[in-house]
Amino acid sequence: MDILADSPKSEQDRRLTEYVYERLLTRLNEHTSIMSQQLSVSGLARELEVSRTPVVMALMHLENERLVKRDGTGRWCAVSPGRKDIEEIFELKQLIEPYAARVAAERIAPEDGDKLLAAVSKMEDHAAKGNVQEWLVADGHFHGILFDLVDNERMTRLFVRSSNQMHKLASSKMVLELRMKTACPAHRAIAEAVVAGDSELAAKCAADDLLELRDYVLRFLEDVVVPLLGEEY
Repeated sequence: MDILADSPKSEQDRRLTEYVYERLLTRLNEHTSIMSQQLSVSGLARELEVSRTPVVMALMHLENERLVKRDGTGRWCAVSPGRKDIEEIFELKQLIEPYAARVAAERIAPEDGDKLLAAVSKMEDHAAKGNVQEWLVADGHFHGILFDLVDNERMTRLFVRSSNQMHKLASSKMVLELRMKTACPAHRAIAEAVVAGDSELAAKCAADDLLELRDYVLRFLEDVVVPLLGEEY
């Protein structure tokens, strides 16, 4: 039975579009190759057992977020951020993430501190074992704890959106191999500052970590992606 059958058509369409959007976003995030990923509207509709309409609407939403685009033939494909995109994304992240670390340090409770340090320990453990997907989950949990303490839904959505836009490059194998090594000590420094209630140090550690990631992603773009795929990839 269709669980949406009794919903008003507009509400049903909205929920279907949200469902397709989340599924497509998961697929894009799991596809870590820097090569373009082709997306078939008909194929996705069949796979998700929906009509073409919510698929197209979800793709249009992802297009607005610069996660997909239509090529010269009108076909949809996933895209990676260019240099200007990366610089804009990190400008936004530099406003959001150090602020989140600062506020978290001001509001942290002992039980939250335990969770934050536990998340870092999991990151370190998975990094040592080379468990990329598990490391990404622990990293997401770390940031989730910080943003729960901030308790600002709009800011959380901006953080998630900016992270999704970065995912294509930042989750490539070459970037992740270095990221897992450098992010663990950086995240432990952030966590320890937050737990200690040192808001200024927490914000500085978060800002320094972002600058390091930004520089590495830009070098990866220029040294690997552009030579492989060209200036317009």
